[in-house]
Amino acid sequence: MSRTLSFTSHARVYFSELRERLNQTERPQEALKEFSVAATSFLTKACEEKGVALPGEAVSLTPGEERLFTVHGDLLRQETFQKLWNDSDLPHIISQMAEQATNRWIHLSKHQEKTNKKIRG
Repeated sequence: MSRTLSFTSHARVYFSELRERLNQTERPQEALKEFSVAATSFLTKACEEKGVALPGEAVSLTPGEERLFTVHGDLLRQETFQKLWNDSDLPHIISQMAEQATNRWIHLSKHQEKTNKKIRG
């Protein structure tokens, strides 16, 4: 039985930052971007010691899909990343981040007409 690496303690800071940034978003597209930025930053920190090269946008939110996020193909092709992804709690952490962002995206999508009124005055 292999030992699972845990990044939960590192993730706390990123969850907090993501929550704050999502609360400031006013459009659904902004929620997508905030997730991508937070998840990529977290993965960069988690992978820095393993020598994994991350693309500019490593993870994208896909609300409405069965899987709430996608990992960049270049990243998935790296054997070092695959091993880290499979032997750690990274998928669980990114899933939690995706749920947070998807909930905000849904909220903003439902209330888009209010947002447009606020912006246009």
